[in-house]
Amino acid sequence: MACPRNNDTTRLPRFDFSSKNQRPHWAIRIPHSKDGYEGIGKKIQVVGSPYTGFKLEIQYNVLFADSVINPDRCSIHYFPLGATDDSNVVDSGSERAVVESVNKGDRFENLSGTIQPPGVSSNLPQGLVTERKFKLFEDLPRVPRCQEWTVMFIQAAVKKGLLLESALQEIVAAKALNPKPPGAEMELGSTTTPQE
Repeated sequence: MACPRNNDTTRLPRFDFSSKNQRPHWAIRIPHSKDGYEGIGKKIQVVGSPYTGFKLEIQYNVLFADSVINPDRCSIHYFPLGATDDSNVVDSGSERAVVESVNKGDRFENLSGTIQPPGVSSNLPQGLVTERKFKLFEDLPRVPRCQEWTVMFIQAAVKKGLLLESALQEIVAAKALNPKPPGAEMELGSTTTPQE
């Protein structure tokens, strides 16, 4: 079903990323009907690491206000993905839950189940622990993580008509906010103190 304009029969999905001096975690959030961004909804994401592989996780009845985390620990940015028809989404009951299976009646959940979560990467950085940690801040070719999975999910949702093509622009905006690894400035500049 095509994406309608925002009205009483639509939802406003978005994706967010959370980070504090690390490569951000990306997830999809879909509010319950008429609850808006400050209400309750579901969160669709993959969790894990390139060392262990990732798995699909769907959280039901997440309070979106819970995302306001201590800013010293984490910062969260939200990227609106437009509107989708209410019939594309099935609300769960009233209890909070975390599941790894999808509700086939929910078109977003059903779609998430068709996109393979990233497995254990064979292209992990080599070197000392600190060197590997800094490398994992970056977008590494052939080391897919939650960001790459979320991009595939958004692209597939656009292709299926669940989201408008304008949702793809939010990916570009989010990637621009990826932090640089600590020490990156020193690698690019001189380590000597300027003479007066």
